[in-house]
Amino acid sequence: MTTDVTIVVATRNRRDQLLTLLPRHTAPVILVDNGSDDGTPAAVAREFPAVRVVELGRNAGAGAARNVGVGLAALVTLSSADAAPPLSAGVPQPARSAAA
Repeated sequence: MTTDVTIVVATRNRRDQLLTLLPRHTAPVILVDNGSDDGTPAAVAREFPAVRVVELGRNAGAGAARNVGVGLAALVTLSSADAAPPLSAGVPQPARSAAA
């Protein structure tokens, strides 16, 4: 098992997908559940005892769930489809249309 990286998964009602995808991970996993009502936390805990399951008990949103998981990880390097480089003078920016 790779221990240099921890995978943080924010989820809600994705039991079947997680049971299929979690075996692919070779790094430790922290799963933060956003109030699933399909049995996700129990199924993951039962099938993958090494996965740290955190139940928020409500749908706090993906960002809040990620923050909880990242807060529990030992070392944090963030990569997210939601991430974008900050706007600054030294960073090329996408072209904007004249209508914008």
